[in-house]
Amino acid sequence: MKVRGAKMKTANKDTKWLSIFQMIYLIEVVVLLITMWVTTDKAIFLGNCIMCTGIAIFSMKFDTFQGKYLPILTKKFKWTSLNVLNWFLQTLNLVFLLGYGAPVIKKFASILGLSVNSGGTSYFHYFIAALVAGLLLIPYYLTVTLPKVENVVLLFLETLGIVSMYLIAFMAMVDMLIFYMGVPTDTISEEPVISVFFFVIPLVYANLIKNKFSKPNWLSKGNFFSLKSIAILTVFFIVIFMIDSAVWLHPMNTWKSVNLTNLFFSVRSGVGEEFIFRILVFSFSLYAFKKYQHGVQYAVVFQAVIFGGMHLINLLSPGTDLSATIASTIDAFGIGVLFAVLYLVTKNLTLIVGIHTIWDLLQSVVTGDGNMSVNGLAGFAISLTVCLLCVGYSYFLFSRNKDQVAYNANTLINVD
Repeated sequence: MKVRGAKMKTANKDTKWLSIFQMIYLIEVVVLLITMWVTTDKAIFLGNCIMCTGIAIFSMKFDTFQGKYLPILTKKFKWTSLNVLNWFLQTLNLVFLLGYGAPVIKKFASILGLSVNSGGTSYFHYFIAALVAGLLLIPYYLTVTLPKVENVVLLFLETLGIVSMYLIAFMAMVDMLIFYMGVPTDTISEEPVISVFFFVIPLVYANLIKNKFSKPNWLSKGNFFSLKSIAILTVFFIVIFMIDSAVWLHPMNTWKSVNLTNLFFSVRSGVGEEFIFRILVFSFSLYAFKKYQHGVQYAVVFQAVIFGGMHLINLLSPGTDLSATIASTIDAFGIGVLFAVLYLVTKNLTLIVGIHTIWDLLQSVVTGDGNMSVNGLAGFAISLTVCLLCVGYSYFLFSRNKDQVAYNANTLINVD
């Protein structure tokens, strides 16, 4: 009875803190809406004002407010699909509205000597901009979260929303920098890393906690980490990296040195993509497929398809070769399968983040740009080879560790 009472007391305490942050979120959105209505030219942007206000009124749903006082703010939508759409709309709405707080924040930045209107940005400016944005987003993280879904179609729509917000996060952080610090005169290359640590990671943790999924385990040792297993894994990744990078076409005297831009890009990819795909998307996928006999395998393949498909976005870049993009998509699918299985076997996030980061960094050194360096049929052959090797090794790991995989899959989504 004492244990039960202690749990109830802890739950009530958590609910109290959640209510406080949700109230702050409500106040923040109201203040931003008022600022938008006061400062915006209605002759041009009246539609924006009406749209943002409408989204704010009809989409903000709070779990802890008393329904009898504010029913429009407490009742979730009847259809889960609307709750998924609601999360996406609220997030976009807040990112858009945050820009209207810029004049006040920029004034304080100028008083403190942080404005960079007359010069280039520095790492300190990036940090300050991210810190301000992070503080403004904390109430949002604890209020606006994704619902669990058991329908594959809804899972697909939910995943598209997650990936879209992952991509928007980078643009949002650039906007924060410009809004709060002034227009930079130098090239912005560090904001992807900042957006990962101030936007992506908190977003992932908040959704995991709200849905009662397990939080990432950074340093799990498990039974996998024997000397033999580590040696095999190391040799395997060296081999597929050499194939994937077509190292025979890039003599060592043509390799590039590591620079900060490549390092930031690699860290952003390694940390950001693993949090989004192997943690958030994978957790929701495991939950959605849990009722199927081979649900774990379906979840592995699903998140890998989404991970590979995201690389098709490169087609939007001018001058991108179609065959190289499709080849990199095939390549990414195989690697996505392997990373998911590795996480299932080891539950060690550091392992897959480290491999992903080092892979991207070394590829930028060998090929010069971190992308597939071979076009045409040769590129397809290389990607298909890497994909098949990754899927084959994943099958080997999965088969050798069936019981561990099943147990870890259930613990990730807290299913007995």
